Amino acid sequence: MTPTGWQSFEGVKETNKSYTLTITLADGKYIECSGGHQLLVKLLSTDETGFFAADLLEPLKYSILTESQEYQKIVSIEKSSDSKPLYDLINVSNGYEYYTNGILSHNCAHIENLEELWLGLKPTLSTGGRAIMFSSPKGKNFFYQLWMGAETNEYEKDRVGLHCTSVGKNGFHGIKLPWTVHPERDDRWFEEESRAMSSQGIAQELLCSFESSALTFFSQADIDYVRNLSYPPIGYAGPNGKGNDMHIWKTPVPDHKYVIAADVARGDAEDYSTFHVFDTNDSEVVAEYMGRIAPDRFGEFLIEIGKKYNDALIVNEKNTVGIATAIKLRDSEYKNVYYDQDLAEKIISMTPDEKKDVLPGFTITSKNREPILENLEQVIRNHQIKIYSLRFVEQMETFIWNGKRGQALKKRHDDLILAMGIGLQVFTPSAAQQGYLGMMAANQNMANSLLAGMSRGFKDVDNKFQGKKLPAGINKNAVKFDSELKKEFWWMFR
Repeated sequence: MTPTGWQSFEGVKETNKSYTLTITLADGKYIECSGGHQLLVKLLSTDETGFFAADLLEPLKYSILTESQEYQKIVSIEKSSDSKPLYDLINVSNGYEYYTNGILSHNCAHIENLEELWLGLKPTLSTGGRAIMFSSPKGKNFFYQLWMGAETNEYEKDRVGLHCTSVGKNGFHGIKLPWTVHPERDDRWFEEESRAMSSQGIAQELLCSFESSALTFFSQADIDYVRNLSYPPIGYAGPNGKGNDMHIWKTPVPDHKYVIAADVARGDAEDYSTFHVFDTNDSEVVAEYMGRIAPDRFGEFLIEIGKKYNDALIVNEKNTVGIATAIKLRDSEYKNVYYDQDLAEKIISMTPDEKKDVLPGFTITSKNREPILENLEQVIRNHQIKIYSLRFVEQMETFIWNGKRGQALKKRHDDLILAMGIGLQVFTPSAAQQGYLGMMAANQNMANSLLAGMSRGFKDVDNKFQGKKLPAGINKNAVKFDSELKKEFWWMFR
């Protein structure tokens, strides 16, 4: 329901804010909203009306228009610092106005697909007229691109705000309206408001800052750390020796161990197939690939690069389209491929026929996706790995929190980030004996100890077996494999 009757709208959008306001009117109506929610109000002292942000309202000084077409005085505004979901209508027809609990709201902020909309609207201005756009900063979105196009080096400041004195390259003037331009706000007000807001909320709603307003997954310090390490590749490569989608910073070093972690895309869509080559000796990424390639051909390319980097361990993502890559890796009989940890132990005792039904690779699920990303963030924050890629930096800058989920901004990419996260589940920088590699090394060490102890008892076996009763069939000088012993120890003798 709107002031012009029932109108269509495109959907409902959920958002999470660091605080909410409950505004109660004299007639008992109330609304729960964010501080930036727009309401049609009247200033009682002057009868001035207009859409105001909820944060700017005060009890007994303002009244709000209701469905009865009467302005009802605000009797209380309660702020809650508890985060809770809020819901807005998207693209309400005929003015973006609608009633919530009988109270008139306005939500021009949630115009979906603004970039496409602007492409259609802009040509109409050629016959005369002008466009005025206003928004809170919220990361580096389309409005940010417009703002950057409006920036000039010539500014002047008056009582209203900061104004361009000339037109930017896209024909817009830029105007900033931070909290300081409001005549009734002072430092005390700013401090009180800031206590209940996140750093992103302060940047967005009070400081007019694009740089800090996005709910970016990586901190600016983390992004700067990787950017400062970055430098141009020393070489390029591609499948069949063609193309430059693979960037190379360091060539293989004899005796170094390498891990290749890959994220698989369809090959004909907007996403890219990617991989990183990790040098586990020096905790650095020495090469990366980002290109569009068929999943089975991607598997062949992974094998080609794996052989060049000392028969690197290949860790392929095997969700959906990644299955085709996993099949290619399995059928190639490339020896150094990754299996999920529950399969890594079982596959040793499988027959060749049984192995044909098992696919190598790493499975991403709804349960492990966020822990994977959190581990990636922690490794970068603690400077445990060296990354030299500016392409990776670009994806860090547009990788955001969407509720509780980390993902790329619309029309941006996160393929390099996901591949990096997969790799860091297998290889732990600065602690190479942890994770999957550590488990495999520990298994090998235990097997070596057991073999060495066959001629002199089990004194050198890993402490796991010290002080325990030996299984039937073992004496201090020899090993006899009966059926039970085989089940317990065969996996060590890979």
